[in-house]
Amino acid sequence: MQLDPKLSISELQFCALLKLNFASKEIANNTFTSIRTVQNKKYRIRSKLNIPNETDTYVLFNDI
Repeated sequence: MQLDPKLSISELQFCALLKLNFASKEIANNTFTSIRTVQNKKYRIRSKLNIPNETDTYVLFNDI
């Protein structure tokens, strides 16, 4: 899998947090956002990278 060059810097940083296995609540606390915002960002990244819904995002990023 290759990362989409259209990902913003904040989305790349978010992907790094997923790679580090941060839970949604931990990401929300560290980025000073709500859990719902984190869930929306995960959804947008899934859309941009064409990740199927049945694929676990954490497993996918650990395989990179």
